[in-house]
Amino acid sequence: MLIDLSTPWIQAALSLAVGLGVGLLVGLEREQFQSQIEERRFGGVRTFGLLGLAGALAGLLVEPIGVGGAMLVLLLCGAPVVANAVATTRKETGGFTTEIAALVVLAVGLFSALPLPTIDPPHRWGIAAAVGVATMALLSMRVPLHELAQKTSSEDLYATAKLGVLLLMVLPLLPNQGYGPGRQVNPFEIGVMVALIAGIGFLGYLAVRSLGARKGMTVTGAVGGLVSSTAVTLNFSSRAQKDPSLVRLAAMGIALASTLMFPRQLLAIAVVDPSLVGPAALPIGGMGLVGLVMSAGFYLRFRDEEPAASPAIEHTNPFSLEQAFRFGLLYVGILLFSYGARQWFGDMGVYVSAMVGGLPSIDAVTLSIGRMHRDGMVTDVAVLALVLAAVANTAAKGLIALFIGGWPLGYRVMGFFLPMLITGIALAVLQGD
Repeated sequence: MLIDLSTPWIQAALSLAVGLGVGLLVGLEREQFQSQIEERRFGGVRTFGLLGLAGALAGLLVEPIGVGGAMLVLLLCGAPVVANAVATTRKETGGFTTEIAALVVLAVGLFSALPLPTIDPPHRWGIAAAVGVATMALLSMRVPLHELAQKTSSEDLYATAKLGVLLLMVLPLLPNQGYGPGRQVNPFEIGVMVALIAGIGFLGYLAVRSLGARKGMTVTGAVGGLVSSTAVTLNFSSRAQKDPSLVRLAAMGIALASTLMFPRQLLAIAVVDPSLVGPAALPIGGMGLVGLVMSAGFYLRFRDEEPAASPAIEHTNPFSLEQAFRFGLLYVGILLFSYGARQWFGDMGVYVSAMVGGLPSIDAVTLSIGRMHRDGMVTDVAVLALVLAAVANTAAKGLIALFIGGWPLGYRVMGFFLPMLITGIALAVLQGD
């Protein structure tokens, strides 16, 4: 290496640099924010840079002067921050975001230089820098976060709180061992899978909420696909049936929502069985890429027909207890069905169960296949099963578009889906050979 990181003075210099850098980063955001408001609040880029340096200096002083001396340095530097917060409270104006950000910078500076035997200096600096970037991001996202809070209903918060309490209190108590045929039913693992899918779906749900109730069909379809591409298909099919002028845009929205199913499927695989991501990335990613290219081409051709707004699609909060129990039962059912089919019919049974399970939910069957691959299923069989599950789920949405939206919508959606499905099956088969 060009720099010997084991040299004490180099470690000290880099620790100070990280503390200063984090302070300047957060300070730049606070300086920019305060230039937009009438009343000048606590600190700017120089103050925050100095706080980061002070925190790092306190960390470096732990060994020569002891913990007490370092804490004294922190208290002296933090006193003006606390005093400003007290003064703000007396004036009853504003909040404490800037003061709390200042204390975070002070703490990050301390962490960057504090001697921690369990974390080597490069990793410690990386964590400190990540916390600094996250702090700046939270501060700069003030407006969208406040808008999201206003758009989140009390029912959403209540549903999220109920499932959160249930998972935190009940999940650790569930037995972590298999029951039933082939010991396939593991209560603790089922709870983890429910929490995983609910978390992924909730991120998409928040995205829908943050965009508001009325957006163009393209945005509504794309973001709605993060939560449920089936819900998007049902909604757009109904709209196209009532208003034939929207058929082309509805088809594009359905295709785009379905395209986002593939990266979501890869994300679920990555969490359950990371070793399966590489083999599955080519066919599943290929399907997603074909869908994305076709959607982009169609959008460029017909974007002038895009309406200014689209009615909101009603998505259920993925953190609701009803959704969680329903998914848990579906996951267990697919696990048992797949195990039985595999025992009786071998690989063909896996393929059939993947297609049957993929009709109602791509998430449940993806997790079950990942679990079986982790337990010893051949990789080529698992990849083809994942592709067939995606094919079945996509075909089901095509049938929904055909029967609800009518032939004009159905054949356009099928025209989107067919190249995607052929690509996935072909890549899976060729990769298996």
